[in-house]
Amino acid sequence: MADRLSQGYGSLDAYEETKKSVAFPGTSEHATGLALDITSAQYVELNEKQADTEEAKWLAANSWKYGFVLRYPPEKADVTGIIYEPWHYRYVGQEAAKEMTEKNITLEEYNGRLKGDKNELE
Repeated sequence: MADRLSQGYGSLDAYEETKKSVAFPGTSEHATGLALDITSAQYVELNEKQADTEEAKWLAANSWKYGFVLRYPPEKADVTGIIYEPWHYRYVGQEAAKEMTEKNITLEEYNGRLKGDKNELE
C-alpha cells in the first residue's frame, strides 16, 4: 500500500488496489492449509512469467486430477477480486476440481452454484 501511496494514489484507492494482490491479515487461503504456491525450481519469482514454465504448464493441464485448481485465473479477476496468480493452487477435491476445470469456473462460481445462487451455472 505504501508503494501506491508514494505513486500518488489516495488512501482508499491505494487500499483497493493493494487488496487485489495481498490478502488482508488473517484471511489468506494459505492459513487454511488448503492452498499453496507452486513455482518452478528454475524460476521462483511470483509473477505472471511463472505461467511460462514447464511446471506451470503441466499443473494447468493436470492439477485437477489430484483435486487442485488454479485459484486465480487470468480471465477471472473480476470474479475473484484477485489478480492472476499462476502459482497459487487450491485443494478442492477431485470431483469439484474436475467440474470446475471442465466448466472453466472459479471457486466463487462453483460455490455460488452449489448454494442455489441466482447466477446458477448449470
